[in-house]
Formats: sequence, structure tokens, C-alpha cells
Amino acid sequence: MGTITATDWATGKCFLSQQHAEAPRNTAPAPRQFNNLPKFRAMSATTGTAATEREAVAIKPRFDPMVEGALVMPRPAARRGAAASGEQIVDVVVDPHLGRHLRPHQRAGVTFLYECLCDLRDFHGTGAVLADEMGLGKTLQSITLLWTLLKQGPYAPPPSHPNPIPP
Repeated sequence: MGTITATDWATGKCFLSQQHAEAPRNTAPAPRQFNNLPKFRAMSATTGTAATEREAVAIKPRFDPMVEGALVMPRPAARRGAAASGEQIVDVVVDPHLGRHLRPHQRAGVTFLYECLCDLRDFHGTGAVLADEMGLGKTLQSITLLWTLLKQGPYAPPPSHPNPIPP
């Protein structure tokens, strides 16, 4: 223990170990790599299981959009050049475990946020805000949207994509 000078106190040096005091301050973090983007399985049209390379495949959504009460997000327009590359648009369906707990106003909020984030509204990338009174489920809506976007997306690669996805 010792006496701390006023400059050490003001700069915070006294709280840092000697090791950290010498570290450079303006180092940029390493760029993040997004390797966990939504993946789609090529499903067999006949058996409904993961398809083999020789079998004709149909891309299916992660959850069944025809189930009663399913929350299906709006479909975007096809991207430029998607038809030539064989890319398909797939329904994005909210996980039924989350969707069954959403009230009608929360379902509308999740859909609104999805449209804003996927550029389906004319906001030109300016974002979206959920503003409501306390206790109406903004956190649940945000978690539902994040979980949905982490697990699936509207664009599926062609069935003959060079990077096959394991079942």
C-alpha cells in the first residue's frame, strides 16, 4: 500500500496493473467473420429427409408454414440474378415455441421489425424502433426476431451448392 498521486488517480493509472498500463490505446479489434449465417437443408422431395447428391431436391422452410397459428414473415422480391443462379425464396416461419407465446400486437411488432431489417419497407436502411409501454413484450419481440434471423433467412442457395449442409 502506498500513497496515490493526484495525476495517477485522475488518469486511472492506479487501477491498472503495470502490464496493462503500457498497452497501446488505439488498437482496432480484429474484424468479425460471420460463419454462422442461416443455412438451409436440401430436403428430398420423396422422403422428407436430407437429400443425396443424385436426388431431386426441394428447399423447405425450417418450420411448417401451414400449421394453424404459424407466424410466416412476408416474402421479399427475388434478388437480381437469383433465377440464373438457381437461388430460391423460402418462407421464413417463426419458431413455433416462440410464436405460440406472442400476443396479436407482438406478432405485428415482430413482422414490422422483420420488414424493416430485411428492407421490405421504404425506410432506406434507417432502422426501426419498438416503442410501447412497459410490460407489453418488447423484449420477447426482439428475442423472437433475433432468433428467427439467426436460424433462417428468405434466400436459399441452389440445391447443387458446392458447400453441402449436413443434416
